[in-house]
Amino acid sequence: MRRRIRSSRRRWGVAAALSGLLAPALASAQAPQPPPGAPALEGPEGWRRGFGAKFYAGGSWQSFYSLAIYGASFGAAAGGTLEHVALWGGCEGFVGVTEFGLPARMIRPSFAVETHLGDFRLGGGAGMLVLAVTRATSTSSMTSAAFGFSGHLSYDLVTLDQHAIYLEARMNVDLASAILWGPSGALGFRY
Repeated sequence: MRRRIRSSRRRWGVAAALSGLLAPALASAQAPQPPPGAPALEGPEGWRRGFGAKFYAGGSWQSFYSLAIYGASFGAAAGGTLEHVALWGGCEGFVGVTEFGLPARMIRPSFAVETHLGDFRLGGGAGMLVLAVTRATSTSSMTSAAFGFSGHLSYDLVTLDQHAIYLEARMNVDLASAILWGPSGALGFRY
């Protein structure tokens, strides 16, 4: 008989402990959810959390083996945002010509982190670059792949709630058989 009573007490003790652990989780699960289309959730210390995307296009100048490459750069990125920090995964493209008129193309998938103070955003990241330059003697291309780094500074020209139209200056440095580097400027939209 005593054995049953002890066993019963243990079960009630375990049940009471589990209910104490589960009560806060159940209370938060039963809390009313915001309606669809509501603003981003508020997190610790008033940080806004949510999904973000940005699209940009502009001009670029690159240097590879002292060879200048001029053209248009464009890109898109998506990621998570907080009030003062954003994490972006994106892809940038480039279409241009060398100073000798040879067509050049680049693609750069990358990851970036940025912080912002007011209308300014400052960030940096890393990525992989694939460069292709068409040969002068044939229609084939010379290709090169490289790991690189980038830094950017942007200014919000027009801000609409959490969206913005912005100007951005960017510097890329890629480490191939030679250093490929160069600045670019862009006009973009951030969602």
